[in-house]
Amino acid sequence: MNFAKVGEASAFGFTPPFLFGMPKFDFVACLTMIIVLLITAVESTGSTIATGEIVGKRVKASDIGNVLRADGVATTIGGIFNSFPYTASPRTSAWCASPGSRAAGCWPPRA
Repeated sequence: MNFAKVGEASAFGFTPPFLFGMPKFDFVACLTMIIVLLITAVESTGSTIATGEIVGKRVKASDIGNVLRADGVATTIGGIFNSFPYTASPRTSAWCASPGSRAAGCWPPRA
């Protein structure tokens, strides 16, 4: 392996929006993404409820709505800058459940 180009690369860069071209709206592609994002919404909802139970916070419907809106904004920004959808992750719940975790939103730790 040759890593010479890594040393020549700048420390910071900018990914131009829509590097692969402007989006083309195809009905089948939109339908497919709706299905995928519905599954993602279910996963995010479950993760949010699990994290709430772990930290002892009652999760309200408005909290779920906030999480899904944040996921939607993050996914839109990711799409503009040629990335993948970002979502609330079940790994966060696992991190909060681990003893002594100091993750944001997981404080104070469970006794």
